[in-house]
Amino acid sequence: MSKSTLYTPLDRTAETTLYRQIEEKLENYIRQHDLPEGSQIPSLRTLANALGTNGLTIRRALRELSHRGMLVSRQGRGTFVCRHAARPKVLWVCAADLFGGDISPYYLLLLERCQAECAAVGFTLVPLWLGASDSSQAEAYCTDDHIREYAGFMFITSRTHPLLQYIQERHLNHVHLTCEQEVRPRTVNSDYAGAIQIGVEELVKRGHTDISVFEFGDLGGIPAASLRDCPIATDCIQIPTYRRMSECERAGYIATRQLLEAGRLRHGIFVLDDIVAKGVTRALLAHCSAPADTYDIIILTVTQLVIPAGLPVTYLTYDVNKMVEAMARILVDQIRGSTEGDSHYLCKYTIHSDTADCQASAGDSPIHIQRRQPNMEREDETHTSLVRPQ
Repeated sequence: MSKSTLYTPLDRTAETTLYRQIEEKLENYIRQHDLPEGSQIPSLRTLANALGTNGLTIRRALRELSHRGMLVSRQGRGTFVCRHAARPKVLWVCAADLFGGDISPYYLLLLERCQAECAAVGFTLVPLWLGASDSSQAEAYCTDDHIREYAGFMFITSRTHPLLQYIQERHLNHVHLTCEQEVRPRTVNSDYAGAIQIGVEELVKRGHTDISVFEFGDLGGIPAASLRDCPIATDCIQIPTYRRMSECERAGYIATRQLLEAGRLRHGIFVLDDIVAKGVTRALLAHCSAPADTYDIIILTVTQLVIPAGLPVTYLTYDVNKMVEAMARILVDQIRGSTEGDSHYLCKYTIHSDTADCQASAGDSPIHIQRRQPNMEREDETHTSLVRPQ
């Protein structure tokens, strides 16, 4: 876009207000010329004269661009381009709840890798935390004023998230990371069901015929469906989801301690969350009288936080770098108009072992144990109530 294009007349019959038209002209001018930080844009008087409007309208357009971080005004000197203003933006939306700054290392890792991948292909990533408890805020964000400045969107949410649905209804560029098993265009799926199958098969290879599976109670039935045809008996310990990671860890600790005291913890243990696994392994070290090497522990994780000394731990994980590369590739293909933008990617899990420290923390929770016999649909359920410590 040349300056002559920047100065083309405004459309006074359009529904779009004049200051919005000016804002769009300036934004396109900055991005198409890839103006570096510190570049000065034409003065307010020059723009007003060229576009046939008054200084108040120009000033409002400049103020909007300043609020969006594209421009900065310096008194007596003019208006200048901010750092990265020329780079198109991607909005990164994560449905994790922020509670006292308590964020899962998994989401922080995803954010870090997504930022790096977007920067490598010429985009600036803007993070937005809109958790499950922020539905009203998410709905309030569903306006054209909020989303118009972004070239695309990355979602780490459920598919019912209000902002994701809003973006999909408008056929805007987006990619969705999910553990849901339905493969759809513009999605990156972590093969959660496949991971559960791999973990169970590994425990079967090690000679276990009866295992304990620790799962969150809000995973949409994926663990139950994956274990339905399991060739061995399983005790599924359902852990409620808490907002604080320390509470999730404590839930795993309390549940494991109670199972040990009741003699119900199996020697094949499969934990479907690494934060819960920290509590499980702490309880084993503190309260188990049997030798540590009599247990086989498999932890489904990406961050690999839990490897306590003295316990044999096997990790079930996937390559987060490849997953993020796939997200970026699908989104960039959409932005650039490629048909590959409607593709999908499936992240496969692999098994391996490692070593690290098990950290302590503190909350409690009731647990729900479902006993599943091999290849049987009928389930005997046992409810275990936990006493909250004073």
